[in-house]
Amino acid sequence: MGNFTAGLNDYLRAQRLLFREGLWPLFLVPGILSLLYLPLSAVLASFFLKDFTSYVHENWVPDFLQSPLTEMILTCFLFLMSLYLGFLLFRNVIMILYSPILSFLSEATELTAAGLTREEDAPEFSISGAVKSALRGTTMSFLSLIFSLIGLITAFSLAMIPVIGAVLAAILMLLLTVYLAGVGFYDPPLERRQAGIGASLTFCWRNRGRVSGIGFGFTLLLMIPVVGWVLAPSYGVIAGTLAAAGDLQGGEGDQ
Repeated sequence: MGNFTAGLNDYLRAQRLLFREGLWPLFLVPGILSLLYLPLSAVLASFFLKDFTSYVHENWVPDFLQSPLTEMILTCFLFLMSLYLGFLLFRNVIMILYSPILSFLSEATELTAAGLTREEDAPEFSISGAVKSALRGTTMSFLSLIFSLIGLITAFSLAMIPVIGAVLAAILMLLLTVYLAGVGFYDPPLERRQAGIGASLTFCWRNRGRVSGIGFGFTLLLMIPVVGWVLAPSYGVIAGTLAAAGDLQGGEGDQ
């Protein structure tokens, strides 16, 4: 629990760093897409859920379990699933399209936190570096999407168990969502140290408490309409960078 709390506290460190060092220009760029993506996904989900819930209730749920209560529970669960799907797609869209900018922001954060604020210490943007970051971000996002879909299928299967299954499915989706979100924000410092994707995933699992704290903070920010949508991606990158850099210096992390 202490490592999870440390991940949330990294957002306070990110806030102090932003005010002290003025990283706002890099900070605001990734939020633009969020303003378009999240409202659109919410509207599409509302249209999709109405008919799909009735179809699942009538065709997939055994006759002896069909009831208004079952349909209400199914509606709530499918709503959570739609939010989960929209969230994981949002996270992966952001990490793919903005990976060069987020990687640049991560490097600037790490250098600034280390006290390297002179102009010659500043990271330099390059086309080759941007392409490399984009490829890495796409690969990590693709793996995250696979893990998320596996979790989604597992959760959907659990939800077929009346009442308790829906509760277990919701818990599974929450845990997987926050962890995979944290992994994406932990990865840029590891990439700069030439860590392969497998090594990065192993490192994140060793530090899963703090990684999940980073992902949970990102999820909480996304719940704030408009402002949170704009701020969440960059806050997540800065907090994840500070956390990963600290864990890289401090040892193996929690087991």
